[in-house]
Amino acid sequence: RKVQGARVDPPINENGVQQAINLGKALCRLDPAPRRFFSSSLQRAQMTAQIAADEINANIKIERLQSLSEVDFGPAAEGQPIALAKAGMQATYAAWATGRIDYRPRGGQGESGRDVSRPLD
Repeated sequence: RKVQGARVDPPINENGVQQAINLGKALCRLDPAPRRFFSSSLQRAQMTAQIAADEINANIKIERLQSLSEVDFGPAAEGQPIALAKAGMQATYAAWATGRIDYRPRGGQGESGRDVSRPLD
């Protein structure tokens, strides 16, 4: 398993497709059923939303929101095995949680806490 944040945007795999189908089947049992889905601009998020929505009703609107973007941990983490990146990601969250919101992940190339706390769309 690899870190898939803002810089890595692969399509979902067969497991992800099945999970999206299962999500759609579960959501279609709600009363009322969803009429709208929200997604980040990442390909895998849009694919998941579309597959789940199609299980409910092909006419469900899927709206992309920039505010749903994933955290950019920078090139030190993105695409790396989770085991290698985990400590750096935890250090980043710990810095933000203790008020150091301008802290950026290793190398200073990822997003700061201030960047990710931007207002919703």
